Amino acid sequence: MSQPEALVIVESPAKAKTISKYLGKKYMVKASMGHVRDLPKSQMGVDVDNQFQPKYITIRGKGNILKDLKDSSKKVKRVFLAADPDREGEAIAWHLAHVLELPDETGVFGGRPGSGRRGHCLAFGPCARIAGRRAVPGRVSRNYERGRQRGVQTSAAD
Repeated sequence: MSQPEALVIVESPAKAKTISKYLGKKYMVKASMGHVRDLPKSQMGVDVDNQFQPKYITIRGKGNILKDLKDSSKKVKRVFLAADPDREGEAIAWHLAHVLELPDETGVFGGRPGSGRRGHCLAFGPCARIAGRRAVPGRVSRNYERGRQRGVQTSAAD
């Protein structure tokens, strides 16, 4: 059996199962199972000496999921973050991009350019065969993610 060409990461296992049927064997489809990182509850969640940079930690129970996603992402040239088109989806995609160190042409993800892997975002609408074929390539909106971190609603456009 040939290696998949790309990894597609969605939020839920049900969505992963459905989308994998439509995309076929060229794509490995996995679920992040929702949020993977958060601010710590037991200490200050920001570094006050470093312009209030957030200090994220892996959510308890998500370590194995992240390890599996990291291992899978290293086996392919392209990784698609297909999060839900809402603020939570943007946050999940942003955290995954950083944890997986996925570079993109804009530098949004802060990954390693020499890794040979490329990060992409997809916006899936309703989970149907036609929606999978018409998935819209995009990227994690910096403004959208910054607003989510501050708890403020922002527009999805940069």
